[in-house]
Amino acid sequence: MDLMHELYDAFQRLQFDRWNAIIADDVLICSRAGSIKGLKTLKEFAAHLTGLGYRIDLMDQHLALDQRGKGRGFINFMLHWQHTKDFAGPASTGREGTSEETMLLTIESHKIVGIDDLAIYEWERGCPVPHTARSEGIIVGTGLTSCGLLRSTGVVKVAHNTISDPPICPPAEAQS
Repeated sequence: MDLMHELYDAFQRLQFDRWNAIIADDVLICSRAGSIKGLKTLKEFAAHLTGLGYRIDLMDQHLALDQRGKGRGFINFMLHWQHTKDFAGPASTGREGTSEETMLLTIESHKIVGIDDLAIYEWERGCPVPHTARSEGIIVGTGLTSCGLLRSTGVVKVAHNTISDPPICPPAEAQS
């Protein structure tokens, strides 16, 4: 499984220990919540974020690495959530919605060393952030049970599998 698919699949299945192989222990994350450092902290944040979620769909992804495993990538996902318990202060409202998120990734030696939340740039510039979007994902995630809800789509549905598409640029040795 490639790095991007492993990142998404572990996230949507709440199997954060799988990130040990692909994310650096001292990863730096910059988001609306502020800057946090460390894989352990990232896992705790992800568990908190997905605590209200009942499905995570992969919307898009891209990875560009050189032969040393250094490069950049992004992953775009849609979190389907319902506010069924306290979350970062506010008490449960029962409100349901979506949150489309994009993470920009910095990669060194085939490990993610930096994650920037694209929403921070949108938020700072006053862009609207809809919470009721309904879009077709590349992969529709399996149902999560973290918030007590299970609205599973059953099997994972692949609308367009960019994960197995050939790379845009062939390896350098093939370009000679």
